Amino acid sequence: MKKQYTEVLNLPGVIVKSKKEIEQSLILEVECQSKTAICPHCQQSIHRLHLASLAFN
Repeated sequence: MKKQYTEVLNLPGVIVKSKKEIEQSLILEVECQSKTAICPHCQQSIHRLHLASLAFN
């Protein structure tokens, strides 16, 4: 079933790890398969969040 949700989302590099149905909502736990990402602030390849303080500004 999780594979079906992964396919429906069609997000490259993202897989559905679990699902939970609460009332009329569906909650999906997803995981990015990539070990790095591009920081939207500095445009550098990163492996962990390094600008957490900017998230609340």
